[in-house]
Amino acid sequence: KSFWNALRKDLLSSNGNSSRPEKPPPSPTALERQQLRENVATRRAGYLQRRREQEARLSAGEEAWAIHDNAEFARAPTPQISVLITLYNYAAFIEGCIDAIDRSAGLLAAPIEILIIDDASTDDSWARARRVQDRVTRPVRLVRKRFNTGLADARNVGTHIARAPYIFMMDADNLVTPPALSSLFNTMEREQCAAAYSILCRFRKTPAHPVG
Repeated sequence: KSFWNALRKDLLSSNGNSSRPEKPPPSPTALERQQLRENVATRRAGYLQRRREQEARLSAGEEAWAIHDNAEFARAPTPQISVLITLYNYAAFIEGCIDAIDRSAGLLAAPIEILIIDDASTDDSWARARRVQDRVTRPVRLVRKRFNTGLADARNVGTHIARAPYIFMMDADNLVTPPALSSLFNTMEREQCAAAYSILCRFRKTPAHPVG
């Protein structure tokens, strides 16, 4: 119900279109629900199997991921904030994501590092990330995991590698507005709180066009 209400608002707000969306499809049958549960269970089992293989490699002293730093990473000051970006088959979004972080960091007095955790993408996400890494004049570390173990583990890997006392997590298909990092960082410093979070917003193409 919430989805269809949001979709109706989107349609009404776009180009003065007052048409109503079609009625929602009927509820899934018992067989369809069972198939959905089985698909979820299969995917979860795959994540767990790859996670066990990753842990076995690490325990044996082998590498489970490769790290690539840009030139700025070595000469930049110790970061106060690690911006951790999880990436899996988001080639179309990663460059815009990093550009948004770069703009937001421009309003921030504290130094940052950008960590991109590629969770074994199968598209050209890695190539796009390498390209923007060479272009950005901030420290960027790319971590290429050998095994696709899911979002939670990708974030855990990034948290383990991060050097800063503060971590800002986002997915590669997200953007931040320019004042986001400074607002969150200054709030945490001022209030001495354990965590701060921003307001989430859906938008069309750029944050200048919010839809809810």
